Amino acid sequence: MKGLAPSIVQLPLSPKKSLKREKTRDCLSAASEHISTSSPRGIKPLAVRRVASLVNPLTNAKVMIHGGLGSRTRVVSFDKEARIVGHVPTRGELTPEECTTIWYSKDEFKEMKKEYIPVVKKLAKKLPLDEGEEARGLEHKTPRGCKSRQNNRFQAMDAVLDEQERQFEMERKDADYIAQIYRQSSAHCQMNAYLSAKKDAEFVQQMRETSCSEGTRDAAGQFCQKQQLPLPEVSEMRLSSFRYGAPEQSPTTPVRKESGKKVCMVVPQVVLSPQLVMSG
Repeated sequence: MKGLAPSIVQLPLSPKKSLKREKTRDCLSAASEHISTSSPRGIKPLAVRRVASLVNPLTNAKVMIHGGLGSRTRVVSFDKEARIVGHVPTRGELTPEECTTIWYSKDEFKEMKKEYIPVVKKLAKKLPLDEGEEARGLEHKTPRGCKSRQNNRFQAMDAVLDEQERQFEMERKDADYIAQIYRQSSAHCQMNAYLSAKKDAEFVQQMRETSCSEGTRDAAGQFCQKQQLPLPEVSEMRLSSFRYGAPEQSPTTPVRKESGKKVCMVVPQVVLSPQLVMSG
């Protein structure tokens, strides 16, 4: 179809080119690994973010990491009416105690590794997990998951390097087309990430509904006990309001339930049957 990148076909490389391609892979993987391992809590260090290019052994030309050769000029603009809501301190302004609360320490990394190693071993052997163990996020730590992630990464790298080499030979500069090639090569990874996130969202929603249902049941029991009414069935109750903070005004008194640092306001709304209305 017009406007779509062509299908990616992996062509065999000559021994000389294959060796150079391996060096390029190692160089790019080392930069990526350095970013992932040295980033505290997902924050990339400024020194790593400024890495702009590496040298492609195939053509002795620059392989741009944060934008291809001849890419569009990127412009950053600010709204004149924007208001500053807070100051973000730099790392030099933070105290050692504040740094400890933001960045993981080596000891914390060691403790996390000790905790997930037994889980990864069970995943690799396809054994059931014990109560309290969680495997979410450790899929790529198994031998199979690690190899799959490495293959996906190398496939995307090869697709980009092949297109860059073709453009260098043709003396063309089209960063958007290179990005399109990369998106096509990693489309299945994007879909897998979307499906995993969708499952997580469904799980969280289910937990919220369960928590709301239990909170509504307890609140309705207190309300009926105070009004000397029989407790209605679960099907006769529905949640009127559930939010963090103060709820809107309601004819019923909200029941305050504290959970950690957040306060949940649950307002029960009891649906009375006709028999109860007539007897009242």
